[in-house]
Amino acid sequence: MSFSRFGKCVLAGGVLAMAVAANPAHAKSQTRNCAVGKFQINNKGAYIIVDLKVKQPEDGYDQGGRTVADLGAEGTTITAGTSRTFDLSKKSGIAKAREIWLSYNVLNVNSVQTKSCRKDGTRLYYRSDGVTWKLKGEGTTTKGNRCQFDGNNECVDPATLDAASP
Repeated sequence: MSFSRFGKCVLAGGVLAMAVAANPAHAKSQTRNCAVGKFQINNKGAYIIVDLKVKQPEDGYDQGGRTVADLGAEGTTITAGTSRTFDLSKKSGIAKAREIWLSYNVLNVNSVQTKSCRKDGTRLYYRSDGVTWKLKGEGTTTKGNRCQFDGNNECVDPATLDAASP
């Protein structure tokens, strides 16, 4: 039996897809739920971060979300090589035990790019007694400038905090 070059590629691709699907390491991991009381953003990029906002979903999984707190009043400009920590308990409008994430704009000479810090696999929930969640921005205004988790954030499940409350 002889295969054309296209047929060999299709066959090899199918075998590879079956191997990946059968490997548990590639299976979708469970979502982590983490209680967050503060956001710390570290600008490791070659740009300026402006217009930081705390977002919550409207209905279901809405990546855009609804702004519930504008961090602009706290000196929202974060220049390259600097970081800021925002205590969410000092902001009104953030509902306890609701999912939250940070979004910000990367300032470019010609445009503004909005970046969302919401990630699949980890859901952050506001709790005044939650941890400080560290985020970073890297890269340049045109390449690699997405929001990322910075280092090993300690994930404290909100249910654990609820069980410890009197």
